[in-house]
Amino acid sequence: MDFKSLDPELRAKVKACSTPEEILALAKEEGYTLTDEELEQIGGGGLWTNDELKCPKCGSKDFVYGNPYCTCLSCGYDFEYY
Repeated sequence: MDFKSLDPELRAKVKACSTPEEILALAKEEGYTLTDEELEQIGGGGLWTNDELKCPKCGSKDFVYGNPYCTCLSCGYDFEYY
């Protein structure tokens, strides 16, 4: 599931998920097949909100993260976090 290419309505649904299982169920419901890397990211708590870290492009606090990059759920921008 390429979070950058999701329409705003689906991004909102992903942001509303509170567990990796909910994200996986949503992906299946929407007809997406997740890669092993994507499953690892969400299984490790890859969807998160952080009050201290903000997207440098739009200021959102909602992300999907990998190592070492975050993908902003609001605008799709990829950036490194430290």
